[in-house]
Amino acid sequence: MEIFVSESDLLLVLNASKCEDEENLKQACDLYIAFASKFMNLRSQVQNNPSLSTQHQKEIHFQITQLLTFAINKAELLEKRLKSNPNNTVNSSNNNNSALSKPIALHYLFYLCDKIAEVGVQQGNTEDAIKYYTLAAEYGLELIRNYKIPFQSEVKTALSKAESLKKSNKSELISPKRNNSSDIFNQAKPTCHLSVLTAQTYSSIPSSSSWTPSPRISPNSTTSTPTTSTTNSTITTNYSSLSVNSTNISERSIVSTTVNGSTPKPTPIKPLTDEEIEVLKYTSVMASGLLLYPWNDELDLNENFNLPIPFVDTQLNFHDGSNKHVLPLSKEQRSKLYGWLRPHEILSLRSCKNSPQLIYKDQVNEDNIVQSHVVTDCSFVASLCVAALYERKYNKKLITNSIFPQNPRTNKPYYNPSGKYSIKIFFNGVARKVIIDDRLPVDSQGNLLCSLSLNSEEFWVSLMEKAYMKVNGGYQFPGSNSGIDLYALTGWIPEEVKISNGNNFDKDLLWKRMYDGFQLGKCLITISTGHLEKQTEEQLGLYANHAYAVLDVREVKVTSSNNGTSPTFNMSQNVFNGMSPTTPNSGGVKKLIKVKNPWTRKRWKGPYSPNDYASWTTQLKKELDYDNTVAGQHDNGVFWMNYESLLKYFQTLHFSWSPDLFPYTEIRHSCWDHRVGPISLDGTDHHTMNGNPQFRLKLQGKGSVWIMLTKHFTSLDERDRDYLTFHVHRGSSASGETVYKQGIDRVFYNENTLIHKGRYSNDPHYRICLNSEDAVKKVTNDKKRRPSSSLSNSESLVNKDQEAIFRIVLSQHEKIQTIRYSLFCYSTVPCTLEPIPSTYRYYKAYRDQWTPTTCGGSCNQISTYRLNPQYVISAPSSSSLNLSPTSRTSPVNITGADKTNLRFSCSTAHPLDINIMVFANQGQPIHLPAKEIMVASSGNYRRCFAMCKLSSQELTHIQKTDALFPLTVVLSNFSGSLGDFEFRVESTNLPLEVRKVV
Repeated sequence: MEIFVSESDLLLVLNASKCEDEENLKQACDLYIAFASKFMNLRSQVQNNPSLSTQHQKEIHFQITQLLTFAINKAELLEKRLKSNPNNTVNSSNNNNSALSKPIALHYLFYLCDKIAEVGVQQGNTEDAIKYYTLAAEYGLELIRNYKIPFQSEVKTALSKAESLKKSNKSELISPKRNNSSDIFNQAKPTCHLSVLTAQTYSSIPSSSSWTPSPRISPNSTTSTPTTSTTNSTITTNYSSLSVNSTNISERSIVSTTVNGSTPKPTPIKPLTDEEIEVLKYTSVMASGLLLYPWNDELDLNENFNLPIPFVDTQLNFHDGSNKHVLPLSKEQRSKLYGWLRPHEILSLRSCKNSPQLIYKDQVNEDNIVQSHVVTDCSFVASLCVAALYERKYNKKLITNSIFPQNPRTNKPYYNPSGKYSIKIFFNGVARKVIIDDRLPVDSQGNLLCSLSLNSEEFWVSLMEKAYMKVNGGYQFPGSNSGIDLYALTGWIPEEVKISNGNNFDKDLLWKRMYDGFQLGKCLITISTGHLEKQTEEQLGLYANHAYAVLDVREVKVTSSNNGTSPTFNMSQNVFNGMSPTTPNSGGVKKLIKVKNPWTRKRWKGPYSPNDYASWTTQLKKELDYDNTVAGQHDNGVFWMNYESLLKYFQTLHFSWSPDLFPYTEIRHSCWDHRVGPISLDGTDHHTMNGNPQFRLKLQGKGSVWIMLTKHFTSLDERDRDYLTFHVHRGSSASGETVYKQGIDRVFYNENTLIHKGRYSNDPHYRICLNSEDAVKKVTNDKKRRPSSSLSNSESLVNKDQEAIFRIVLSQHEKIQTIRYSLFCYSTVPCTLEPIPSTYRYYKAYRDQWTPTTCGGSCNQISTYRLNPQYVISAPSSSSLNLSPTSRTSPVNITGADKTNLRFSCSTAHPLDINIMVFANQGQPIHLPAKEIMVASSGNYRRCFAMCKLSSQELTHIQKTDALFPLTVVLSNFSGSLGDFEFRVESTNLPLEVRKVV
């Protein structure tokens, strides 16, 4: 085994922690340093080790990083204590309540040894696997015996694995997964993180038998009221600095959490499956090594924030010169950087005597939010603006309920002198916990080199940005869109609408959805420009590829009289040609939008800008509470514009809809392995979609549903690399009956039952709207559909009692990589979402080829058709199988034969048009494709893939006898060309035999 850790190396950290607990600080410090040095080398061995799977690399790298961080923090803290106490004297008053170090070290070592043992199993190294499982058990036993920590289940698992290996000496008898891996997300320990437990609290931890299952995360669930930890005053800084890492991911859980601004919904909570657990585990680890734990109310609302010395986020492994544990900076930031300072240090550098505040007067204000020109995250800052506006306007916590610590009395976040904050961000399918410290980049004048608040004492904007930049790899952020950013901040459902020239959409309907959604408080809106020439930018006052926040959407009925003031706005600039100028007698309803540039400068120069005096009548100014003359004196980046201008000069609208619109939510987390799916040479699924992930969505009655596919990613390159979508097919016939009585069958072809053909996108979120009625009729042109509700582009079902069934089929353009994803269904009626399994229990696959002697051509080639490959399908008996037990010729009766369904398929990677025909000819070779004996056909010749199905009931109806088998299958290609193929026969409840006859 290439990853080897000696027991003596492991003892270094145990001896160090023991010395520290005994107040032998000098020896403890030396041992921690020696341990860190050895484990730095070990970690480098793990990275990119070809003998390790990617998952094992990540997991072992994480466990080693845990121990390294623990040891380094300990050494740094002990050095400080030694400097302040050179005689190394014991201060008993400080020692009585301090948390012990050794149990924490034992906890980390247990999981490291457990993971190394797994590698031994994977590589067939039984001896080392036994050794490390035994070591892990020893560490766990010490936790149980000496510290009363309930580790019985883990120890029992490790010992049983070791014993099984000893007995069998065969590594395959032991699953490489931990025995209790199903607890990773489905069980929560009702305790704090291990790193924040004092010696007194160890004995109070409930035993593992009292752990209760935690439900699947749902955006429409309830959030607990935050409480404070009783151990805060006794925690040392280095323990708490590890709290984001202190609990192994296999001990975290996903519990019910609230999407920001939402109210509780009646969605039933379902436990996660093992597959879902593995998906969420895998995408919890970013490519950078950052670990993003799923948010857990029970643990994270009790996070320890009260620390004796300032907190440093040691999870950040980037070092910039003398600045350690920081985020990577953009090029412009680096050129101006003076240092990383905390809020009180920044105010001191500015010679400001005021104290820092997290949120000024406990109220976020969109007017104060400013994007820095040194970070290209305009979409994120615009998202902050609209979320802050919503919270202030409706007095509902939308952004501040994601920031911790919070005052338990007011449930509002507050400034933490220790500098530690926890931010809840929706990412990779679930809400996740992001820990940050409050060190921020500044120049020599104390100016923040990041987004900020116009109120110099307020720092929530900068800290929220830092958390988001941490998730995305640093301040050298290449950009995003507000749909992605607002979902991360709030969990609201993103929708992207392209409005640039050439996109066909209903302008009136779009306005109504925009206006109604905003006025009802159910929609957050941002807009973005596309490419603009420099000269056009200057003329318009708009900037290319830039995001703006929408602060208001208004309809104003104005009179025809001219109450505007001169000078009249000049529409002569070429850039405004084709637009309707504002004239003195233009009355009617004005559609206006209030917009903010997140730079808080540079604003629109067209119609309804501050200098368009003719448009700003006395009535209009009163209706909108706006004075263009006053506004024109100071450019704060806020402006009004008309709807026509928005459609003309902006490229994209980003809506984010409140999940409150939908009482019911279904979620599935899954993985699409790159080895499963399309067989075509170009990696597409144009020929068949049978191998693609497929789901059945069932709606109970009249209503609408929004379906959103969220692609997981662990780096920005991965986010932008893969193009993904989904198609939707009917699961019901025109009469409302299910497509197949035995259940919903999988989709093979993207036709006939197709309702929605997806658009391939590399955006992490892809969303569509459907209504119940779509399940029983074919929609030929989605663009012609007109919704009955302005908030949804989906109609209503005519029959309220009807059950609507859809089949959702994922599709990937040029599939290369394994994709992990989450599928969300937001519905106005009760719904269920389940994977569509294959109902065919038995199958036989036969690889063959059309050769010069077996390529007989199409069924039109009467003289040569008989040369094509032919197979006899029979039951596992030498006698024929009869459908009826009372038949005269019934030598064999297999239970369930009268309900058997068969499926035949043929696939090839060659560009050939192929066909399948099935004949009832007593197993004899077929010479002519006679219709009299043909019982099934795949129909017209199809490129690369053909399929047909046959039920026993259909066969009984077609045949003159009751015998089901034998059957003869003929495979042909239209041109009679050479090529390889795979023939597959499947049966619902009968094993089959396949024999080639030609």
